[in-house]
Parts: sequence; structure tokens; C-alpha cells
Amino acid sequence: MKDFDKMTKKEKEDLLIQILNISDDAKGDGDSSDLFTQSFNEISKTWSDSLKEFENLYPEYLKDEKTNPLEKYESKWTAKIRKKLF
Repeated sequence: MKDFDKMTKKEKEDLLIQILNISDDAKGDGDSSDLFTQSFNEISKTWSDSLKEFENLYPEYLKDEKTNPLEKYESKWTAKIRKKLF
């Protein structure tokens, strides 16, 4: 992107229109005006939905923690993620 001082009048107007459209989009979102927050929330929902679906489809892969120390560590890690997401 060019420096603002080196932009033509048309480029400055286009930039202003883009900035104004960003604030309109943010207002339309309702509860979230921050794009990062909105994206994170979507990723969190997708991740938690995927975990639930995996548990429903493949219960045989969910083993007892006591069988393998690595699985115990991984289940703690998964539990921490779930705690943050829910």
C-alpha cells in the first residue's frame, strides 16, 4: 500500500469508502465488532462441534487414560481445550 501522502485523490476516496464499509460491517455483526474475536468464536464452535462428532462416530478410539501415559497427557490437553471452548 502507498503512503497516504503519495496517494491520488481517487485512491484516498476509495480508501475512505473502504474504511466506512468496515465500520458498517462491524455494526451489522451485532455482538462482535472485532474481526479477530468473531473469527475465534467461529473456529471454537467448529472445533467443539468436530470433537463432539468424533466422540459420537468413533467411541472405540476413546480409551481409558490408565492404559497409556501418553494418552493420559493427551486427554489432559484435550480437556484443557474443551474447558477453554465451553
